[in-house]
Formats: sequence, C-alpha cells, structure tokens
Amino acid sequence: MKNMKKIYLFLLFALISGLSNTVKAQTKVTIYQYYNATHHKHFYTNNLNELGPNGSGGFVYQGSIGQLYAEFRNSPTDQTVYRFVNPNTGAHYYTIHVNTFPSGFSLEGVLGYIYGTPFAAPQRSVKESYSSTYQDYYYSPNDGAPTGYILNGEAFKIY
Repeated sequence: MKNMKKIYLFLLFALISGLSNTVKAQTKVTIYQYYNATHHKHFYTNNLNELGPNGSGGFVYQGSIGQLYAEFRNSPTDQTVYRFVNPNTGAHYYTIHVNTFPSGFSLEGVLGYIYGTPFAAPQRSVKESYSSTYQDYYYSPNDGAPTGYILNGEAFKIY
C-alpha cells in the first residue's frame, strides 16, 4: 500500500509537471499580413510592432492569416516556418524547408512553429502564390491565387 501511494504521488507530480509544460508550449502568435501597393510586395510577421497596427514604409496592414506556435519544443513531429528575404527585391519567402529557398534569398528568422502530435489541433493549409511580374510571394489560407500570381501549392499549415 505504501508503494502504491508513492506511485500515485509520482504520477500526480508527473501529470502536473507535464500539464504546466504543455500550457507553456502551446502559446501561439498571430501572423499579420501587410501589403505595399507601390512595390507590389506582401509581408508577414508574428510581431505587430514590426510595422505597426496600421503599417509603415508603404506597407498597409491587411489582417491576420492565422496563428502559429511561439515556442520550439524540439519534437520530431514539429515543423519550423522560416522567413527568408531577398535584399535586392525586398521580397519575403516563407517555408518549412530551411535548405530549400529561391536564389538570392537569405534566412531572416523564424515566423513560428507547427506542432505535430499530440498537439495536432485543426490546421489550415496556407498556399503560396508567386508573381514573376512583381517578384512577390503571396500566402493565404484561401484557395486560388490573386490576379497576376500563379498558385504554387501548400507552403505550411496554420491554426
């Protein structure tokens, strides 16, 4: 009986510890979309202060496309969404493939994380479209590409 009590206490402690880590690991960030009509460039960030709630530098805030997790868990089922920039064109590119990106782009940072199991909450596919005319990438959870853009397929998932 004494050993069973220790086992129950251990399991209770493990459960409580696991839940507190789970809550911390489940913090999400909103992904904000901006557009610069002069330069025909889209920009996405997880930091509203980066361009402000109304935008800046010619970029106008267009709303949120969804959320990603804020923290990396180091789980084999998780994916990182990377943000790349082309300093010559001002274009940004977002992908889960850190080693696969267009020529002229360099890694700028991380947009957020997609958690795999057991946190596989309902996710929406974010599609990538590209305009060779504007040398711009557009990302949307909606189907179809805007006029002048060609749909490339899924880039990553979002909550």
